[in-house]
Amino acid sequence: FGASQGGVASIITGEQRQENIAGMILFCPARIIMDFEKEYLGGRTMPEKMKFSNMVIIRKYYTDARDCGIYQMMERFKKPVIYYHGSRDELVPVRYAYEAEKHFPNVKLTILKGAVHMLNYGFEEQLFTEMKSFILKDNKMEKLILTNDDIF
Repeated sequence: FGASQGGVASIITGEQRQENIAGMILFCPARIIMDFEKEYLGGRTMPEKMKFSNMVIIRKYYTDARDCGIYQMMERFKKPVIYYHGSRDELVPVRYAYEAEKHFPNVKLTILKGAVHMLNYGFEEQLFTEMKSFILKDNKMEKLILTNDDIF
């Protein structure tokens, strides 16, 4: 599971550790980071460090994300994915969700009408029900505990 930048981290880690997981749940993954210079800086070069929304982003973070090959990772991830995105997401345009649908081979995309980034409120029951069903499907989800050494 991952949301926003955690969604990007989940895609990267999930593809690398596919044999250890049964599927992936994504909330508005901020894949826009790959296009940060174009989308938010008007084509200017990313500075060494900058404040953006409630975060500080450094250039290395941006260049690592930009160059990681996330679309190829999505295409190689064969396990089921449920992907949620708000129709009014102010940070990650909804077109990124439709693009993801083309790259993940086994994805169920749900656009939540009126939801902004991080999906705000009003969808709790729907999300809980769908995620619970996804996790418990066929009772094949196994508990896996990863340490930092497993991931990095």
